[in-house]
Amino acid sequence: MGNALGSKYPTLLTLAQIMHNDKLLPVVEILNQMNEHLDDMPFYEANDSGGHVFAPRTALPAVSWRRINKGVPPTKSSYGKLTETLGSLESYSNVDKDLAQRSGDVAAFRAKEARGHLEAMGQEHAQTMVYGDVMVAAEEYTGLSPRYYSYSEGVAKDYVLTAGGSATLTSIWLCGWGENTGYGIYPKGSQLGFEREDKGQQTLYDEDGNPFEGYSEHFAWKAGLCIENYKYFVRIPNINVAALQTFGAESDTSADILKFMTLALEKIPNLQACNPVFYCSRTVRAMFRLMAEKKIGGLLVQDFMGANGLGRSIPTYHGVPIRIIDQMSEAETLVA
Repeated sequence: MGNALGSKYPTLLTLAQIMHNDKLLPVVEILNQMNEHLDDMPFYEANDSGGHVFAPRTALPAVSWRRINKGVPPTKSSYGKLTETLGSLESYSNVDKDLAQRSGDVAAFRAKEARGHLEAMGQEHAQTMVYGDVMVAAEEYTGLSPRYYSYSEGVAKDYVLTAGGSATLTSIWLCGWGENTGYGIYPKGSQLGFEREDKGQQTLYDEDGNPFEGYSEHFAWKAGLCIENYKYFVRIPNINVAALQTFGAESDTSADILKFMTLALEKIPNLQACNPVFYCSRTVRAMFRLMAEKKIGGLLVQDFMGANGLGRSIPTYHGVPIRIIDQMSEAETLVA
């Protein structure tokens, strides 16, 4: 019973863990991650109450060479109609009033709890952006991986470049973000899809249905992913992470990931029409830093990315930033 309650609400043990000499301690956020896609991914308001509807051109009109005194037949384009769905990610932070008052600073105690909820939501959004699949979990939205699932079948098969590994697998993604390529969506009529409501003092209930007074805060993030033009996103799957870490050794069995990244860049129809960014796991990004230090690949450099306010050194390849998504798995299923 205590464990069930403790999984829903902070307890006296929680308070004891973050207090010393009757004062709240600074919380060391060792569980925080870097999921940098939100630095680049634009968000636009959905155009329908049920999601976002768009019309990809599926065929160009036929054109003709005209002879003198001869006409040409009128022709037209063909279009499809697709809808991207939205998911609602929500969380409640409920704190016993008496427990919060024992902390000596109710606002600070609640703020510490809120930061944990916000970090958890950010991590879950990153995981869904890469791996979300409404065929598996209908309440989510469809992320990137289910769209680029094979290099031999599916509409996006030519934009999946396998690195040939078979174990300890991960991917590198090249995402060409843009208003007409791919972007995040939020519900029509909302404020970027994010809501945070301090509900103040509320009557809460334990697992037996008994009431007690507490403080409640509600978090909600309604979001989705729209890929208007699948040709602006490229996946490099089947990268053997264990082999990659042999880079530079005498028995180097690492994949030539720079070759695949060059091929990925050439797949993008127009790099000037989007904001291209590479994403990978932390281990893979470390390999890029080692490559840059060893001067492997003249166009792989470490740039100081200060213009966008990040203020840190980030490897770039052909001028395209290489960013970390900690939610990217290094135990992916083989892409076949």
